[in-house]
Amino acid sequence: MSVKIYRTIRNGSLNTIVKHQNGLRRVAFTANFNERGTFSTADVELQQSLEADAGFGTVYVLLRECSKEKPSKRRKGANTLQEEPAADTTT
Repeated sequence: MSVKIYRTIRNGSLNTIVKHQNGLRRVAFTANFNERGTFSTADVELQQSLEADAGFGTVYVLLRECSKEKPSKRRKGANTLQEEPAADTTT
């Protein structure tokens, strides 16, 4: 399962309606001041509806897809930095 994040092409929020299952569904792209709007969903059927809509590619695009799988367990200390020994400064 993955989450897809969509973004509007122009700055600002966007409310649009897409055909979804047996009816219509309103999708709201939200934006902060002077930014592009974003909308994210893990609903595969809604993702397919968004990508089949006439606005896909002209009004909004797929920004990225993120996996929702749990990260694998890391070995303890796997991300620790190894410090080099200090240089001998006695002369």
